[in-house]
Amino acid sequence: MRKEIILLGSLHIALSILYIVVSASALAVLFSKGFFTDGIAARTSEHVITVVLSVFLLLVSVCGIIAGAASMHDKNWAHMVVLILGCLDLICIPVGTMLGIYTIYIFMHDREQLPLNAEPLAEGGELHQDASISNFTVVDRTLSAPAL
Repeated sequence: MRKEIILLGSLHIALSILYIVVSASALAVLFSKGFFTDGIAARTSEHVITVVLSVFLLLVSVCGIIAGAASMHDKNWAHMVVLILGCLDLICIPVGTMLGIYTIYIFMHDREQLPLNAEPLAEGGELHQDASISNFTVVDRTLSAPAL
């Protein structure tokens, strides 16, 4: 499972770099047409939507690079961020859709194989956290009949 997490993190980093190139290109085209200055080009709604989507894509890309690198280093918080970014990638056809499906498959396919530092719960057990953030223990709360 560790190899899949490293592959998934590197794929998210690669796709985020591609998103940065695309959004920076869109912003460069708008800048060359005089959108950000007092040039001749009119600020139409299409230009405004392009700027908003490009800035949003830049922010998501930066989050993807950070979360992909942290996921490769097995940070627990990064796994949830990568899963959320994978769900957002589903709308980016075709490459983002493939990465989103792969992300959801990796994290949802088998809950016992998640690279978290928590042990799976036994039947009737509870999850208790120790003093440190990543140490979890299972406390058994099964009922047994008293001996006669």
